[in-house]
Amino acid sequence: MRVVLTQIEMEVAALVGSRRRAESKKNGRKDRLEANDKQDAWASDIEGAAAEMAYCKWRNRYWSCGCETFHAADVGTKEQIRWTKWPNGFCRIYKEDLDDHYFVLVTGASPVFDIRGWISGADGKRLGPWGSPNKMPPFVHMVAQKDLHPFTNTLKML
Repeated sequence: MRVVLTQIEMEVAALVGSRRRAESKKNGRKDRLEANDKQDAWASDIEGAAAEMAYCKWRNRYWSCGCETFHAADVGTKEQIRWTKWPNGFCRIYKEDLDDHYFVLVTGASPVFDIRGWISGADGKRLGPWGSPNKMPPFVHMVAQKDLHPFTNTLKML
């Protein structure tokens, strides 16, 4: 499912992503995104926020624009959005992710995003091989898109 954000939606996502990055820097948090340098880290936070907004727009759901909400759901009470810029990228499931949450893979870059599918944390940990795409930390369960559930009959589940 393709979603295109408007200019104002991109601006809001950029503000939220920038605030998240600034809070992380202030609190001395280590990066766990797919950022290879400091500039990429800012872009990853902004695009990740935009992916959350795109998913909410597609689902016609409220987006809280959350900051400082680690381990809380990105949407609703159990939906976690995982973003990658790579069209064929995998859904990252971390060992500390909750088994009963649902992880939604969103790919793309502002303003165009594709909602790829979803998987529960428990299934993602079982199906996704443990590793890292660049052979460096952080290590994650890398769930291939073919292993994600499509948004068809299961839509009501999330």
